[in-house]
Amino acid sequence: MNTFAHFSLGKGNWVQFFIDLGKYTAENLHGNSRIIALVPSTSMLPFLISAGAMNSFLNGNVSTGFKNIKDIWSELVDTPIGTEVHVVDKTNGFIHHKGALKYVSSNTFGIQLTQNKFQVDPGWIFEPANGIVPDIEVSITTSREYIVPERAVSTKADPNLQLLNKFYQNTDPLGVLGLPNNIIQIIGNKNRLILESQIELVIDEIKGSFSEGLITKNVLSKKQELTYIASPKEENLNESSNLSIFTQSSNTNIGDVVDWTNEFPQIYLIPRTSRQSYDLVEIFNDEYEEREQTIEFTELNVPIGCEIMGYKI
Repeated sequence: MNTFAHFSLGKGNWVQFFIDLGKYTAENLHGNSRIIALVPSTSMLPFLISAGAMNSFLNGNVSTGFKNIKDIWSELVDTPIGTEVHVVDKTNGFIHHKGALKYVSSNTFGIQLTQNKFQVDPGWIFEPANGIVPDIEVSITTSREYIVPERAVSTKADPNLQLLNKFYQNTDPLGVLGLPNNIIQIIGNKNRLILESQIELVIDEIKGSFSEGLITKNVLSKKQELTYIASPKEENLNESSNLSIFTQSSNTNIGDVVDWTNEFPQIYLIPRTSRQSYDLVEIFNDEYEEREQTIEFTELNVPIGCEIMGYKI
């Protein structure tokens, strides 16, 4: 089989490399950038990449992360009306509200949860001088326009904070809830990917799954879906995802969607054992020849058995 026109090989650790690849992509690549990796197996790889990318989104400019109302108040006052705002209200348990900033004054603010005129939207009073400091944490999302849904996006489910703290060290584990829906999409054999995402992980005796760490659908609610999983059909693809990961596997062919782009970075994972691997390599080699610029991986330790190339078109 012909391999990539331009690829990197090395001796790196598989798990760490793909986590680092996600971080590298989220931090350094913009626009219609493509990374293609030819690997022995794609099992679990899209989730390792996603965990690395999510870590970078948490430390980047996608959202402020969750902060106590006292620490974020001055920033909230200067936030434009309509901006996506998340509020975790701990007054009665754990309630996570997601909506558009509806109003903000010198001592109050509220968010619009839904277009339903008959539903009362939540609001809070903040008057430290009078001892009125609600037990809430707030995150402001600034990466994209927020469209108020027809139904409210709130959940009373508790996230696996211990697991999130292991996934995203040196960050506020709640911060992942302040990221926008579908920030990452993983495309491939949907049933297989969902099963892989639900495999139990144990990290320093903390149990969980990639599904919990990446907040896939139904982990907290049907509306909270930071990582979107779908089959490779163009009508399934999400235009707003900051990172798209396509994985070739049995009963799927990502070759059907290689012409799709949303002007954000994309990663393609191709197992050597796939019957379509030869054709896919040829497609990407041809596209590489018409590239605008190449992407170098000198900062990453590519593992043995992985061929990888990147370019911008």
